[in-house]
Amino acid sequence: MQQLFLENKIYIAQPPLYEIKVKGKKASEYILSENQMHKRMIARGLEGTELIIRDGKKGKKTKKAQAGRGRSVKSKKASSNGAREVRDEELTELVKTLAEAERIITVLSRRGINFTDFVQSYYSPSKGGLPQFRICPEGQDEIYYKREEYEKRVDELKKRTKGLAEGEEEESIAAEELHEVGRINQINEQLKKQFGLDLKDFLLKPAKSVSGEAAPTKFELLSGDDKYEVASLGDICASIRQ
Repeated sequence: MQQLFLENKIYIAQPPLYEIKVKGKKASEYILSENQMHKRMIARGLEGTELIIRDGKKGKKTKKAQAGRGRSVKSKKASSNGAREVRDEELTELVKTLAEAERIITVLSRRGINFTDFVQSYYSPSKGGLPQFRICPEGQDEIYYKREEYEKRVDELKKRTKGLAEGEEEESIAAEELHEVGRINQINEQLKKQFGLDLKDFLLKPAKSVSGEAAPTKFELLSGDDKYEVASLGDICASIRQ
């Protein structure tokens, strides 16, 4: 401590934010940050857990060799109606991917982009997914899928501003490339190739049958004797953390 004073430094202790008590163990586990807590909860939630995907598709091999093992993981067929089981390394990989998407969605929300509305309005597989470029002339949103079209529009707006007569008020223009959306598009391609899923699966909602009973959801988590219906792809991480 004396050395800290001599070097004009201070020491700030960071107490843990969370305490985890495990049954059968005397010692507690302390977690320093919310991010670490999420990772710990997911790790615990994945133990002995399986994900059922009800989409009518048969199980398929994932073209991803496990490091150091030289083998692929397989989604097994769970029932005659084509539901698939995702478990072990493959489920861990899926949850890791969804956790990253969850983080990016939070960042987009802070930038004023509601992910659900954005996907509903602009998602287009034929155009590469979601638009990565946005221009807001006078507060009006314009979105672009291709960089060439985006840059052309920016140039047009700049020329318009330069052409204003003296005394005229300049047009307010905000133009940006949404790098987070680019990463979401990459994640979408990964979900398609490895798991047969899609950004539209984030939009799924609980439904009811004609009789008013809850209809089966596309996703279901199995953990021991417990079963949890999960409506959308975006709800899987939160359900596993519970």
